[in-house]
Amino acid sequence: MPTVSVILPTFNRATLIPRAIRSVLTQSYKDLELIIIDDGSIDNTEDIIKNLMQSDHRIKYYKSSINKGVSNARNIGIKIAAGKYIAFQDSDDEWLPGKLEKQVSLLESLSTDIGVIYCYAFWANHPKKKVMHVKDIFPDEPNVFKKMLGLKMGNFILQSCLFRRQVFEKCGFFDERFKVTGDREFFIRISKSFKFYCLQEYLVKRYKTENSLKSSKNNFAALKSSIYIFIKYFPDIIKDMEILLAQIDWILLRLKRLIKGYAKRMLSLPPLK
Repeated sequence: MPTVSVILPTFNRATLIPRAIRSVLTQSYKDLELIIIDDGSIDNTEDIIKNLMQSDHRIKYYKSSINKGVSNARNIGIKIAAGKYIAFQDSDDEWLPGKLEKQVSLLESLSTDIGVIYCYAFWANHPKKKVMHVKDIFPDEPNVFKKMLGLKMGNFILQSCLFRRQVFEKCGFFDERFKVTGDREFFIRISKSFKFYCLQEYLVKRYKTENSLKSSKNNFAALKSSIYIFIKYFPDIIKDMEILLAQIDWILLRLKRLIKGYAKRMLSLPPLK
C-alpha cells in the first residue's frame, strides 16, 4: 500500500500531461501511486498515458465516458486512493523533485490536528507575474476560518498541498456543483476542523496555458462559485462587516472580469453587414 496517493485529473491535455506526470514520478519520494482521472478526453490522452504505464507500475488510469468536471474527477480519485496521504496535481503544472519528500517528512512529525501542509508556487511562464502570493499559516494562526471567508489567505493552490486522509473522511469531498472552481470552498470548509502548516519553499511551478486563465467560461464559473460560497456561508459572513464587504467586493470583481471578457470578445467580432 503506497504512503501517498497523487490524484491528477485531465481533460484533453495530451500535449501537456507528460510533463505533469514526469514531475510526479521523478519525485525523490518514491512510495506513491499516481491516479490519473481522464474526464472524458477526446484527444490522444489515453494513448499517451497507457504508453507511460508500461514503464511505471505506479500509474493507475481511470477514464470517464463523459466530461463531468474537475471536482467529480478528483472525487473519483479520492475514492480509489489507497494512500495515507493525498496530494493533487494539475495536468498542466509541475512539481519540483523534493516536494513530496519534504512534505511527508514534515507532516509525519506534526500532530494529527494539522490536516494539510502547503508550499509556495510560482509562475514558470507568466509574462506579468512571478510568485503566487499566499499567507504563511502555522498551527497557532487564530481564526483561519474567518480569514478564509474574509479572503485574507491569498492564492491557495491545491497542487501545493499534502493532505491527511482524515481530512476527507471528516470534511467530505469536493462539492461537485463546482465544475472548475471548487478549491476555495473546500479550503474554507476544512479550515473549520483542521489546522494548516506552511512549508516556506517554492516547490510548484504553474504554467499559463491558452485555456487555463481568464476565459469567459472560467470567469462565469468563478462568479457562480463566489455567489454560492456567499449563500452557503452567509450565517458566518453576516456576523462580521469586514468579511461581508470583502465577499461583496470579490463578487463584484468577478462580475467585472466576466463583463470585461465578454466585451472584449464582442469587440473582436467582425462588424455587422
